[in-house]
Amino acid sequence: MVVRACTLPFEFRDKRTRERFTKEVGVVLAREEGTVPQGEAPIDWLLLTNRPLKNVSDIKQVILGYAQRWRIEDFHRTWKSGACRVEENQLHSPEAVKKWATILAAVAVRVERIKLLSRREPERPATDEFTALELRALVLLRFGKASNKKLASGTVPTLGEATTWLAQIGGYTGKSSGGPPGSVTLARGLEELAVAVRTLEASGLDL
Repeated sequence: MVVRACTLPFEFRDKRTRERFTKEVGVVLAREEGTVPQGEAPIDWLLLTNRPLKNVSDIKQVILGYAQRWRIEDFHRTWKSGACRVEENQLHSPEAVKKWATILAAVAVRVERIKLLSRREPERPATDEFTALELRALVLLRFGKASNKKLASGTVPTLGEATTWLAQIGGYTGKSSGGPPGSVTLARGLEELAVAVRTLEASGLDL
């Protein structure tokens, strides 16, 4: 990547008052050179920022922030119109909407985190993202009477395995897209899992 940065004066106009004013804006150019796969266009970002650009670290932070754009868009899709559908709520009070949206935002973050980690690091132990009780409930939901064989004493499934089981509970078959589990099936699975966990907790059994 070839990176260039500077600070330039930009002229702005207030739409309400129509007043014109000048403000210093940071400009970062990040361009891919020499590593572009054949047939693909190079990365070529021209970024405007209000962050100070005093050193190389500041410039890297601007580029890193923009590089997270796709993760943020995935979160918004899951939160707004995908698995959580926060935009479909019918609450009347602004405060109630804020509280509900905050709860669903936490759900969306967990869904996206499990999805991303299971794809990048499928061999991680599932205990990194699921509690012992969640794993017990997950195996019971997925395998029923055969669950003891799947989760023998001391056995820890991988994150990839647990995520697949979770998605299968949510209706994932792998046939429609052929790809890894997506946000919607994972969210459905988490909803079923939450009920199962509460049931196990209420049963008082030694699990």
